[in-house]
Amino acid sequence: MKRLYQEFVGYWRVEETFAQSEFFPKGGSRTGRAHFTIGTSGTSLIEDYHSNGSAGKLDFLMVVWWDSEIQRYRVFTCSNDPQNAGKLRGTAHWERGTFVNDYEELINGKPKKFQDRFSELTSQSFTLVAGTKTGERFERQITTRYKRVTAQTI
Repeated sequence: MKRLYQEFVGYWRVEETFAQSEFFPKGGSRTGRAHFTIGTSGTSLIEDYHSNGSAGKLDFLMVVWWDSEIQRYRVFTCSNDPQNAGKLRGTAHWERGTFVNDYEELINGKPKKFQDRFSELTSQSFTLVAGTKTGERFERQITTRYKRVTAQTI
């Protein structure tokens, strides 16, 4: 958890870009803000996220914690989308310098694999790429660029 705190805790400006896909036929974009904090006496990382733009409004909450039984992080999300009012959203792990969350969603009644990849982590920025996963093939759907800001500028 300490590594997550070091990488993410703070205030961020966000810019989202949506690739044209079955989920976003016209593509799209959003801008907004995020705030990561340490939760529950140091046992979780909490992201409070808000953005808006041509892809619509997003209010999003993510909670990450370490599950020692499975030796992976657990991820819980909640958003203004009625389909994601609150649910476990996969398990996460580190792949070298990239924090990866693997999860499944039902699309047209069939399970589809997705992945969130937090990469290019520096003290001032990082990139989240969300997409679908088929075998070893990863198809980018959404790219979100985070840039660190002070609380006063958010």
